[in-house]
Amino acid sequence: MKPFNMIKNNDNLSRKTLFIDLVLVNLFWLTLIRSYPLVTIWIAR
Repeated sequence: MKPFNMIKNNDNLSRKTLFIDLVLVNLFWLTLIRSYPLVTIWIAR
């Protein structure tokens, strides 16, 4: 896979996939940050 070629060929498609990836990563980190205190409490027990 060559990302640069993909961006040249399908600019809109690559932008959409990039945006979706960013959203997924943000959601993942948000859930991780939210669950972190719960995990530490669970380990402390």
